[in-house]
Amino acid sequence: MSVGGQSMYLSNDWYIEAAADSRRRDSSSSTFLDILTSRYHATMPYSAARELAESKVDRYLKVNDLRECPDLIRDHLIIWGIRKEGDRSTLLPPEIRLFNARYATHLVKTAREKAEREESARIAIQRREGAERAAYQAWLMKDMREWGRENGHFVGTRGRIPRKVVDAYRKAKGI
Repeated sequence: MSVGGQSMYLSNDWYIEAAADSRRRDSSSSTFLDILTSRYHATMPYSAARELAESKVDRYLKVNDLRECPDLIRDHLIIWGIRKEGDRSTLLPPEIRLFNARYATHLVKTAREKAEREESARIAIQRREGAERAAYQAWLMKDMREWGRENGHFVGTRGRIPRKVVDAYRKAKGI
């Protein structure tokens, strides 16, 4: 349906913006959030629809709160080579649109790099712990062989150490 060439249908984006404005003013008001939830509820369970609606409003608030941090936007535009170092002039709408388009990608990339660093650190710790365990096992086998020979047991220089030698060693050392 249209009136004067304009659609009467309001998009989800409009309801997201209205719910965000409503949340900024009064956190208890949720009329627009309820309408948005009911729109999503047509294709998914209510709890998932409510969660999706709230996440979209939260994301909208984050992006628009960034507009209130012009220094952050300027710094990223300098990093990306859009602005020159020291340029503190007023932000232009195309720069804000570019920032909004790139910043989400930047956050994803930063999160991925952080996860990769954490994974590398975890793998390095596992390798170090594995090397320490291997060194300890090598020392323990060497000590068992020496102890076994000193105490009259037949122990080869390589291969498996007999169970009776291992048991006697543990009993003697209190392990």
